Amino acid sequence: MQRKFTGAFYQIIPETFVTGAKECKPFMAALASSSKALWILKPPNQCCGRGIKIISGGSDYTYEPDKRYVAQRYIMSPYLINGFKFDMRLYVLVTSFDPLRVYLFDNGLVRFCTHKYSTSTKDVANRFGHLTNYSVNKKNKAAFQSNQDAAADGEGSKWSYQALQAYFETQGLDPTAIHLDIAALIVKTLVCVESPLVASLNKQAKHVNACFELFGFDVLLDANLRPWLLEVNVFPSMSSSSPMDKRIKSILVCDTFQLVGVAAVDMGAGDLKKSTPKPRRSVKPNRQDSTESSVTAEDIETQWIQALEDEASRLGHFERIFPTPDTIKFLDFFEIPRPGNLVYAKHLQMKTTTPNQLDGGRPSKGMPNAAVSAKPTTRQRSFSRKFSHAKTASLSYNE
Repeated sequence: MQRKFTGAFYQIIPETFVTGAKECKPFMAALASSSKALWILKPPNQCCGRGIKIISGGSDYTYEPDKRYVAQRYIMSPYLINGFKFDMRLYVLVTSFDPLRVYLFDNGLVRFCTHKYSTSTKDVANRFGHLTNYSVNKKNKAAFQSNQDAAADGEGSKWSYQALQAYFETQGLDPTAIHLDIAALIVKTLVCVESPLVASLNKQAKHVNACFELFGFDVLLDANLRPWLLEVNVFPSMSSSSPMDKRIKSILVCDTFQLVGVAAVDMGAGDLKKSTPKPRRSVKPNRQDSTESSVTAEDIETQWIQALEDEASRLGHFERIFPTPDTIKFLDFFEIPRPGNLVYAKHLQMKTTTPNQLDGGRPSKGMPNAAVSAKPTTRQRSFSRKFSHAKTASLSYNE
């Protein structure tokens, strides 16, 4: 991510390597560069803290060429509560990647370590002080505190995200600013992976509304309350280990299906790919011998905007974090400019200048320090001109 987008704007993930027989040199060089740094090694395709190691730069670590790890520089100064490290599991729903529509659930899980945080040599190997995984810390029988009351969600070894926000207020901190920073981190992450995911979906999806994805984002706050992305889970657990889990996840599942909205498809209408066409990147002029669907740009724009507004009426406990009137600043970071994203930016900007027209749902909280400019960039103007030429042409579709 930081190779793709330089500068502080995209410094949202700790330095990370994927190790293996052919990828060992960069990681070993980074490991040797600082004897004080700690690194966390996570085996791929594992969960519940299985196989995770923490090593120091000055340790006698022996590289294992037959084993692959995701090696991540350890955040040495996490924000602590009562001396304990914690991270957050936040739930992010993507209803469409092209155009991109992203929603953040208003609650989540805050998972605490059960041993006070220390980076001393004798404590580095103590998993209870460094790994926040519930499955790890529940084994610490002497210190683990299970949640037995859904209403008491700010006690024990697992809190709710809303309880954490309330705690920040008691400490004189600004939970809204922290939340907006986290939302920006989530959007940046999805923008970075949008291009390959859209390419894959175009090859595999049989219908434009055939899929959605609920992600589990694991986020850590450092001592300066700056959020860092630890990992993104494509199969976040929906099991309920406590009354609080059950309450949060029950609402999450219900609101997910409500927001997604299952569209009825006429299975007897023939090829599903033709029943709801989706624009490809390129726009081709109309030809008499073309077998492609002839749909105007206005038709496509109307479908995109209708989907956005329909979802805005079914938000439940979700909030839309992309697109919003403030996220026009992210458009230049997409690898491929997509017409739908530009249509959304113009649509939302127009609505912000029309006071009597509401946004069909929860108001956008916006992004921190996001100066909204109604003036598109050169790249956006160029793309807009190309897309506008399609208003009397046939569009090429690829599902």
